[in-house]
Amino acid sequence: MSDFVVRQRAGRVRAAVLAMVVMVSTLAGISAAGAVTATQRLDLRVLVVSDGSLTVQALAAALDAEGVPYTKVTLSDPNRPTINAAPGGTVATLVNGFTVNARPTITSLAPTTLVRGGTRVTFTVTGSGFATGVRLTFSPGGGITLNSLTMNSATQLTAVVTIGRNAATGPRNVTVTNTDGGTITSSNGIAII
Repeated sequence: MSDFVVRQRAGRVRAAVLAMVVMVSTLAGISAAGAVTATQRLDLRVLVVSDGSLTVQALAAALDAEGVPYTKVTLSDPNRPTINAAPGGTVATLVNGFTVNARPTITSLAPTTLVRGGTRVTFTVTGSGFATGVRLTFSPGGGITLNSLTMNSATQLTAVVTIGRNAATGPRNVTVTNTDGGTITSSNGIAII
């Protein structure tokens, strides 16, 4: 393959990746100014079907460089996902091709006021979409120690926290993050007094 052809294909790959990034940014609610809308989020993952060619390798490298998440299916892998063609060859189905993970939500926090010096205070987060391995964080986090976190159900978390005697007073953000990266933040959801 000539150097010209490789450069030409690499240019097309860069253009395709840029188009995907613009599309993902637009669908995710990111404006030209960089502001993210608070109510919408769409996470996309690109499917790269690889025949081992330089073009596909260049595409994967460009996706890596741009930080775009992708799943690579190698055609020569006997354990790869299969595509089942319908009779007539006009429709195909990728079996277990992707999973849509909804972002968690927070509908309430209790209590919303935590007192400095409080030890082993039970804190409840109610919402939806909580998944096994969920994490709970506070920001700014100085002075709040998460002693334990229990996922009671997909709609309720129970945390035991300790509030340091010297913790700064004021509002704190509460963030719930699932292992798939889905996250939600309740801005100024609690206050330290």
